[in-house]
Amino acid sequence: MEEGRESDREMEEGRESDREMEEGRESDREKWKKEERAIEKWKEGVRAIERNGRRERERWRERWKEGERAMEREMEEGRESDGERDGRREREKERWRERRRER
Repeated sequence: MEEGRESDREMEEGRESDREMEEGRESDREKWKKEERAIEKWKEGVRAIERNGRRERERWRERWKEGERAMEREMEEGRESDGERDGRREREKERWRERRRER
């Protein structure tokens, strides 16, 4: 009878340790799930930053192109005014030549 009680006690202890192990596994699973969720959130954040980064790069690229276009327009206007200046210079040279001839 003593041996039976001891084996019952050992079996009960074995069941308890099995339950504790299972609970440990459950808590480990919970921890892993939390870690996986945290990793997914982090990845989503990284993707969002990359998307925003692409958008921001596109905005800057567009601003740069607009600035380039504006500079080209200014240069074109400058060339025209240079051309006008050249024409004015030519007219002034002609006047000087005429004055010299008159003298």
